[in-house]
Amino acid sequence: MKVNRATGLYFFLFLMMGWQMLFANGKVKNDLPGQTDNSTLTDRDKIDMLLNSCEENIFSDPQTVRLQLRGILSYATRVGYEKGIADAKQYYGILSQQDGDLNQAMSLYQEALVIYERIDDERGAAHAHNNIGGIYHRQGKYVKALQNYQVSLNYYDSNHIIHPLITTLTNIASTYITIGLIDNAKEYNQRALDLAKKNGFKDKLAASLVNMGVISSNRHKLVDAKQYYTKALNVYKELDNQRGIANCLMNIGVILQKQGEMPLAFEHALQAMALYKEMNDHSRISQCVNNIGVILDKTGSYEKAISFYAAALNIIGDMGVNNEVARIYKNLSKAYAGLENYKKAFYYHEKYKAYSDSVLNLAKSQQIAELQTKYETQKKEQLIELQQAKLEREKFLGNTLLGLTISILLVAALIIYAYVQKRLDNEKITQQNTAIARQNEMLEMQKNTLEELNQTKDKLFSVIGHDLRGPIANMRSIFDMVLEDEFTDRKELFDVMKVLRDKTCDTHNLLENLLYWSRSQQGRITPNQGVVDLTGLVEESLDLIKADAKVKGIDLEINMGEAVLSYCDADMIALVLRNLLSNAIKFTPSGGRIVLKIEQGNKHIKVSVSDTGIGIPKENIPRLFDKSTYFTTYGTNNEKGSGLGLNLCSEFVGANNGSIWVDSQLGKGSEFYFTLPLAGSRQLADKQLSGA
Repeated sequence: MKVNRATGLYFFLFLMMGWQMLFANGKVKNDLPGQTDNSTLTDRDKIDMLLNSCEENIFSDPQTVRLQLRGILSYATRVGYEKGIADAKQYYGILSQQDGDLNQAMSLYQEALVIYERIDDERGAAHAHNNIGGIYHRQGKYVKALQNYQVSLNYYDSNHIIHPLITTLTNIASTYITIGLIDNAKEYNQRALDLAKKNGFKDKLAASLVNMGVISSNRHKLVDAKQYYTKALNVYKELDNQRGIANCLMNIGVILQKQGEMPLAFEHALQAMALYKEMNDHSRISQCVNNIGVILDKTGSYEKAISFYAAALNIIGDMGVNNEVARIYKNLSKAYAGLENYKKAFYYHEKYKAYSDSVLNLAKSQQIAELQTKYETQKKEQLIELQQAKLEREKFLGNTLLGLTISILLVAALIIYAYVQKRLDNEKITQQNTAIARQNEMLEMQKNTLEELNQTKDKLFSVIGHDLRGPIANMRSIFDMVLEDEFTDRKELFDVMKVLRDKTCDTHNLLENLLYWSRSQQGRITPNQGVVDLTGLVEESLDLIKADAKVKGIDLEINMGEAVLSYCDADMIALVLRNLLSNAIKFTPSGGRIVLKIEQGNKHIKVSVSDTGIGIPKENIPRLFDKSTYFTTYGTNNEKGSGLGLNLCSEFVGANNGSIWVDSQLGKGSEFYFTLPLAGSRQLADKQLSGA
C-alpha cells in the first residue's frame, strides 16, 4: 500500500503520541492490570475484560483499541494466556483489514486459528474461520471463502449462537451474490433477515437489507434495490454506523448511475468516499473512484474516466483484492475502446482476463456446487430416513391386513373355495396384464428419451468438432504468425488483430449459446420473471455489439421510448436481443444499416430487429426455428454459425409468453419480430414493486 510523505509523518506522530499515552504512568504490563484492579480477579479475568472493551470499541474508536492491544498482547504473553493471545491477534487482524492490509489481516487470523485449534477453543476457531472467509472473499478466492464460512456456520448453527450465525449467513449470501448464484444467495440471506428481525439485531438487519438490495440489482429490479439500500441506510444512521452508511451511499450511487441519474450518482459517490477516507479504507476509496470513472465513461468523458480508473488502480495497489482490480481493468478496456485506441483496449482486456479466467471460474463453480451438494445431500438423507420409516409402518400394516384376510379366506374356503380361487386367478391375470402394459409404456418413454439425448449428444459433438475447433485452429495459426514476426507492416498487423478479435467474439457467442442450449436440453432453465425495463437490456446488448458493427461500418439505429416495462426474465431476453443483433451484423454487408425498434401496445410489447442484409430465401425461412435441423449459413464475411441462436430465441421468447417470427426478402434484408407481455406504465410498475 502506497503512503505519501505527509501521511507517513502523520502516522509517525500518531504512534509517538500513542506510546506516550500507554507509558505515561509506567510500563504497559503494570498499567493494564491496574485498569481492572480487583484482588478477586485472575490475570485471565482481567485480560478478558480488557478484550471485551476492545470488542465494543474496535469500530467506533479503532485508534485507541490499536494502542490498548499492544499492552494486552504483552500482558497475555507474559502470563501465558493463549486464548487471550489469540483473541488479541483476531482484533489486530480486524484493524489491519480496516486499513486495507488484507495480507497482514490474513496472517493474524491464521495465527489465531492455530492457537484456538491447539487449545480446543471451537468458538474462537469459528470466529477465525469467519474472518478468514471474509479475506478470501475480498481476494476473489470464493471457494476457500465458502469453505471457511461453512465451518463457522456448522458450529454456530449446532450451538444456536444467533448473532454470529446471522453474520455468517450474510457473508455466505454475499459470496454467492459475487459469483452470480443469486438463488443460493437469496436462500441464505432470507434466513439471516428473518433471524435478525426475530431477535431484534438492527446491525444484522441492515446488513441483510444491503444484500437484498444487491440481489434485486442483479435481477435488474432497480426500484426494489434502491428501496432496500435506503432502508438499510436509515438503520445504519440510527446506529451511527459510519461504515454501513458509507456502503449504502456507494450502493445507492451505483443504482442511480444505472438509472441515468448521473449528478445524483456522482454526489452519492463523493459522500461515500469522504466517509471511507475518514476510516482510511483504501479498498473502498478505490471502489468509489472507480464508480466515478464509470459515471464519466457513461457521459462520454473517456479521458477523464481513464484518469479516475488509473487513480483507483493506484490506490488499491497490491492489497490482493483481485476482483476489484479485474473490474478496473475491464473499465479501462471499455474507455480506451470508446476513444478508438484499440491497442490499449486490447491490452487492458487481456489483463482483465488474467484476473478472471473463464476456465478458473468454471472450476470454482463446480467446487461451489460440490459444497452446495453436500448441504443438499444432508437434507435428502434425513428425508429418506423419514420415508423409510413410513414404508416400514405401511409394510407392517399391510402384513397385518394380509393376515386377517388370509384368516377370513381360510374360514370361507370350505364353502366357496372354487369360486374364490377362480376370482383370485382372474384378478392376478388382470394385475399382470396391467403391469406389463405399464412396463411397455415406460420402455417407450425411455426409448424416446434416449433418442432425444442421442440427438443432443450428436449436436454437441458436431458443434465442438466442427464449429468450435475450426475458429480456435484459425486463431492459433494467427497467433503463430504474429509470434514469428510475419507481419512487419503495422496496418497489416492491425487488420489481422481485427480478424482475430472477430474470431474470438464468434467463438465466445458460440460458447455462450452452446451453454444455454445444453442447459435447456436438460430442462435446467426456467424463467425467473419480473418487471424489467427493456431499455436497460437494449443498452447492455448494444455495448456488446457496437464494436462489431463499427468494424463492418454498419449504422445502428434505435427507436424506443424512455422506459418500456415488460414482465419477463431479464437474462433470457438479453440473450434473445444479443443473438438477433449479432445475426443482423453477420448477414449485413459493410455500409448497411440495422434498426432496433420497440413498440408498446395495450397488452404486449413488440420488438423488431431489421437489417439491410442479404436476406433469406423463402424455402429456408421455415427451417430457422426448427429444432430438428439447426439451420445455419455463412455471413457476409464468412462468419460461421451453429444454428443454436435462433432456436434459443424461439424457446426463450415462448417461455416468457411471447411469440417470434420473421419477414425477409432476398437481397433486401430481413426483419425479426418478437412480442412480450406488457407490465404497464412506469408509475404502475413502481406501485407494484413497492407493494403499494
